[in-house]
Amino acid sequence: MRRQIATETAAVVKETPEKQRVCSLSCCYCGNMLTRFAMLATSISDPSQDMFSTYRITPSVVPVYRAKNRECRCVTMETACRGCGNQVGYHIEQPCRQCTVEENNGHMWIFCQEYVTKRDTLSAQTKEQLYWPVSGPYMLHGGAPGTSEEVFEREDSGEGNYVDLILR
Repeated sequence: MRRQIATETAAVVKETPEKQRVCSLSCCYCGNMLTRFAMLATSISDPSQDMFSTYRITPSVVPVYRAKNRECRCVTMETACRGCGNQVGYHIEQPCRQCTVEENNGHMWIFCQEYVTKRDTLSAQTKEQLYWPVSGPYMLHGGAPGTSEEVFEREDSGEGNYVDLILR
């Protein structure tokens, strides 16, 4: 079943910079893990639209077809869950000028709230909520520019648990 996503554009951070929670997203239809690195964001071209964005996905997210973008000129691909085939969001293959000029978080994988289930991502060591670095673009290794925070990852055996995040 194909569903057209209302707005396809780059995302900006939704939460205040001090409290950008790291969250995990799974498919709301079958439960497949889609990412453990997402954050709540909003569309650049439609600030009333909340979504989740990330720079890293699991193999459960697959591009399915190129989508015509109605809000801007970004080149996008609709994405689906590999487990059940339902649409979960889109991938920005080539951001347009409007979206690159605007302040954005650099995340090119977008998930619609109605197609995913959100869960907070906790530190593997402390079991406390993880937060994104304050400034960005957000990089996996090295943390935020100008900070001493580092983000580490540990690859799993591939049985659904993709990575653990540890902030130090």
